[in-house]
Amino acid sequence: MTRALPSWSLTVIAAASIVVALTTGSAAAGLILIAYGFAGHLAHARTQERARREALRAQSLQILSGVAADLRAGGETGIVVLPDAELERLARAAQRISDRTGAPLAELLERLEVQQRDLSRASAAAQAQVAGIRLTSVLLAVLPLVALGMGQAIGADAFGVLLATPFGTGCVAIAVALQLGGLAWADRLAGQTSLLRKPKRGLQRLAPPSIKVSLCEELAAAADLIAAALRAGSPVSTAVLATGEVMAGPLSRHLLQVGHQLRLGVPAEAAWQPLVGLDLGRVAADLRPRSEPGVGIWRGNSPQGRSAGKQLVRWRGVIDAMWRPLARRRDGFDAGRQVALAARRSSESGAALSRSLTRCADDLRAQSRDQLQARLQRSAVWLVLPLGLCFLPAFLLAGLVPVVLAVLGEVL
Repeated sequence: MTRALPSWSLTVIAAASIVVALTTGSAAAGLILIAYGFAGHLAHARTQERARREALRAQSLQILSGVAADLRAGGETGIVVLPDAELERLARAAQRISDRTGAPLAELLERLEVQQRDLSRASAAAQAQVAGIRLTSVLLAVLPLVALGMGQAIGADAFGVLLATPFGTGCVAIAVALQLGGLAWADRLAGQTSLLRKPKRGLQRLAPPSIKVSLCEELAAAADLIAAALRAGSPVSTAVLATGEVMAGPLSRHLLQVGHQLRLGVPAEAAWQPLVGLDLGRVAADLRPRSEPGVGIWRGNSPQGRSAGKQLVRWRGVIDAMWRPLARRRDGFDAGRQVALAARRSSESGAALSRSLTRCADDLRAQSRDQLQARLQRSAVWLVLPLGLCFLPAFLLAGLVPVVLAVLGEVL
């Protein structure tokens, strides 16, 4: 792993930009240096953070594999502690479901390790594919330098026009803003193609930090735990309630609701209904603290702050209700409905629910991979937007316009 940039590097970048601006007498030169210096620092920090997360995840998978092997050999284990927070949450859930229902912990951990390795491989393959998006954005960002260099080659003082005139300074400021916006836009498109990051589409940006994986992966993990508890001899209601209690994630409340309805004797078709139509926006709304309607926006206790916070939550709910059908229509897949249908079919046909849920978990993970491929294709198509709205105008302002003005100045 490469070494992270020191914290004082931002100060060095700012000081260097000031020195360059004073020595060259060009504010545009200082602006270029500080803007791209900060952008490079941020990009390096994000790369380091991704590498750190991947290293922690790989280390956690190795520990998980070792613990499962020890259990298979007849050894004992205490509380599973993993460097990766998400894997530790799932491993703790498996351990707690094993303690409560008697399900074999080695089998649970082995399945978790296999599924998470598949998830890591799929995400790594996706990151390799989106490297083209990031490389394209970088190449587009350096196109103005190519145009300026060609202008200098034919004898036009394009750099002088760009860096030593008020009009050139204005062009530099607008072009830098456009290019930084285009780079951030392209990076965001590339960031939507990872299975290991929090989804951030639409109002799902409001989801709390506890939501780390997609809904398909979360439901698949819950289905595996319920199936393990059923194979250990637990009734369906007990298995669902135990899973809801140990998951400690966004689905906990809904699983507990299903388990309580099953324990009360509610028919399966109605009991599993809370999972139908479930999405991350709804889960986030359910998890949002009721006592702090304006948390993160208005933190004061004044009546105005509380009123504004309540209005914000109310409008968030309205917009989220409008967004959810559109998102479901676009994706064409209801992950919660798949689990509910598997449970209903089992109750009607008498088939073993544990096998149905295991197959359903595999289907959900396959669907998650399909969604990843769809996001990859959409990101490649949507790259045309930052190209046309950001990089092309920046190329015209900082590349062609100075060359044309320099040539006209030489001719006239």
